[in-house]
Amino acid sequence: LMGGKAAEELIFGAKNVTAGCTSDLRQATGLARRMVMNFGMASADGEPGTLYMDVDDYAVLSDEAKHDIDKKTQNLLNNAYSKAAEYLKAHEEELHHLAKALIEFE
Repeated sequence: LMGGKAAEELIFGAKNVTAGCTSDLRQATGLARRMVMNFGMASADGEPGTLYMDVDDYAVLSDEAKHDIDKKTQNLLNNAYSKAAEYLKAHEEELHHLAKALIEFE
C-alpha cells in the first residue's frame, strides 16, 4: 500500500507527490491501526500488546493509551514506507520498465 507514494516520491520528488495515493494511505493507516488495536502488534519489546477489540474502545481510552496506539501505528506506517522506498530505489530501473510497459499496453 505504500509503494505508490514511495514511487511517486522517488520519480517526481517529495514536493510533487499527487493525491492519487490518498486512498492507499487511508487503507494502510486503517490496517496498521487494526494491527495495533485488534491484534496487539507493534510492541517495542516484541511481546504481544493489549488487545482492543473494537475501534469504539479507542474513545474511552486515556490520552496516554491513545498516544501509545497512535505512536505504534505511525511506527508501522513509517517502517512500511521505508521498506517500500528502499526496495523501489534498489529496483528503480525495473520501476521505469514497468511504468513504460503500463503506458504502452494500457
